[in-house]
Amino acid sequence: MNSSDEDMERLLLRYFINDEWAARGAQPIDAIFEQVSRTSGWRGAFFEKLQTLEEKGALSAILERMSSDGLLEAKTSDTDQQRYYQASPDALNHPRYDYLYPRYVHAEETDEKAVSDVERRELQKKIDSTNWTGLAKSVSPIDAAIIRERTKALQSAIMQSDADVQTRTDACKRVEAVIILLEAPNVPWPEIIRLLNHPTVTASLAALSLLQFIVGLATSAT
Repeated sequence: MNSSDEDMERLLLRYFINDEWAARGAQPIDAIFEQVSRTSGWRGAFFEKLQTLEEKGALSAILERMSSDGLLEAKTSDTDQQRYYQASPDALNHPRYDYLYPRYVHAEETDEKAVSDVERRELQKKIDSTNWTGLAKSVSPIDAAIIRERTKALQSAIMQSDADVQTRTDACKRVEAVIILLEAPNVPWPEIIRLLNHPTVTASLAALSLLQFIVGLATSAT
């Protein structure tokens, strides 16, 4: 499978399983074809909507592969003879899901001292020297979904941390502001970085991992 097909597979997982981990019901192939936008450059196209029968066939092939892998359940309706798909009950525990959407929140289970002072200083240097101008254009729908997911995981990690109440409250307010800003039509990336790169937030290992991810996207855009 090429990386473009993997991006479509990630997008389809986001279609069936939303950010709150609630699964959609069974969806017919026609509805999926109408509602799912393409990932950047899938099958060489640069317009957003799926349009051709060839694309529908390619989409169907990915859905069938995901069904064979155990991520989705598929069946043919006796009523309209369409193929219907939905997330399998064990999708979130499937190794393929972990491959497509690594459980970044797991970083909180590691020793905070695993990130050395040197690594923190190096990350700060990258943040200070990064040009954020081109980031908006380089963030794909998949990247945006990952950032939203990781930000919400960061919020949960902070709320469950052993930090004092004042620190947790301050950090959560900053992360909540980031969650709101991520939904803006033109995401203000410098402001998001400023909010995340605060000592009360970066005390969490998940925050450092998220910052590294965003910095990596910005670096690749230049």
